[in-house]
Amino acid sequence: NNNKTIGNINSLQFTYNKDDSSDYEKIELVGDKLGYTDNEDIGDNFKCPANSAIYKIETLHDEDRKTSDGINYGTIKGIKFHCRDIATGNPIKILDSDNNEVDNVYFGVEPKSNNNQYVYDSIECGNKQVRGSVLPGFVSNYSALHSDKHGINSLAINQCSYYDNNTK
Repeated sequence: NNNKTIGNINSLQFTYNKDDSSDYEKIELVGDKLGYTDNEDIGDNFKCPANSAIYKIETLHDEDRKTSDGINYGTIKGIKFHCRDIATGNPIKILDSDNNEVDNVYFGVEPKSNNNQYVYDSIECGNKQVRGSVLPGFVSNYSALHSDKHGINSLAINQCSYYDNNTK
C-alpha cells in the first residue's frame, strides 16, 4: 500500500551489467527470476554504483499458517539492500528509483528489527582478515523457496565473496 505497511515481494531477480554502462542490452540475469514469472504488479529496481556491490540484505516475512488446505507458507513482505565499495568496504549511497541518494533501498514493507507484525531477518557478508589485510565481503550466491503461484517464501544467501585487489 502507499503507506508501505503491507505488501508482498512477488518476484525478484538479480542482474549485473558487464561493462557498467547504462546500456540495457548489456544487462545479464544472475541465476533465475524468483517468484511470479508473469508479474503485472508494481515493479522497481536499483543499481549499486560502479565499483560497489550488495553486502547486506534485510527481509520481513509472515509466518507459515496451517489451513484446511494444508500449509500456507509465509512470503517475503519487504526486502532491503545495502551496498559498499569493493576496495574500501565502506557503505556507500545508492540511487533509488527517484534518483535520490540513500543509505539503502527497500521494497514493500521496510524491514526493521522492531517490526512486531512480521518476522525480521538479516544477512551481512562481513570482512575477512587475509595476509594482514581486511577484505570486504559481498553477497555472491543465493537460493530461494519460491513458486510462480505463491511468490517468494524465503531467500537464503549461501556464499559471500571477498574482494582482494592485491591478487596477481
